[in-house]
Amino acid sequence: MTAKVLNVRRLERSVGSEIEALTFTSGVNVMVGNTNAGKTSWLKTLDYLFGDSDSVEKALGDELAKKYDRARLELSVDEVPLVLERRWTEKGGKGKVY
Repeated sequence: MTAKVLNVRRLERSVGSEIEALTFTSGVNVMVGNTNAGKTSWLKTLDYLFGDSDSVEKALGDELAKKYDRARLELSVDEVPLVLERRWTEKGGKGKVY
């Protein structure tokens, strides 16, 4: 059995048409920044997109859950492109992973 390779390409949080995004390159990517710059918030967003079963408020915190209405992840598994998205303010979408 051969191990599969998962590559994170782009991570987004958005509200309306406003998008905040992190774009990753091939190889190792390192997140650096000052204290309270948002590094942990981005990692919580990534975890939530991978199917965290907690409410968005518990997974991301009340502040981020209110500030954004969706999050999106572009990735590839063995070079097959995939997209994961969560839209917690959309009717019926609060617990779904698209």
